This record gives sequence, structure tokens and C-alpha cells, in this order.
Amino acid sequence: MGIIKLRPVPSPETQVRTVAMVDGRLNSADLFRVARMVRIVHGDQVYTLTLTSKNKLILTK
Repeated sequence: MGIIKLRPVPSPETQVRTVAMVDGRLNSADLFRVARMVRIVHGDQVYTLTLTSKNKLILTK
């Protein structure tokens, strides 16, 4: 029997991804490809953009 080494998988919150912006637009499918929640840092505030089960977007502070 062999030994299996597992590497930790980073959570969606710690992943660094690149999302293309074309003509000042981001595709929501690209934003939510990994998770249904995206945090947006604006100055010293953090907002959460959530994709709901009904495919709606909710922005909360």
C-alpha cells in the first residue's frame, strides 16, 4: 500500500483569478465561475455581490 500526499486546495476566497473586462464590462458568468459570492473592496469598505438561486444579483455592505 502506497502513501498518498494531499496538497491543500485554496478556498475560493483565497484564489487569485483574472477576469477579462471588455468595453468596461465584466461577464457575470466569469465572476461567479468559482463561487456564488464575490467580495469587492472599495476604499476601506468591503461589499459582497451574491448570485441567488433565482439568478439575481444582490449587493450588500
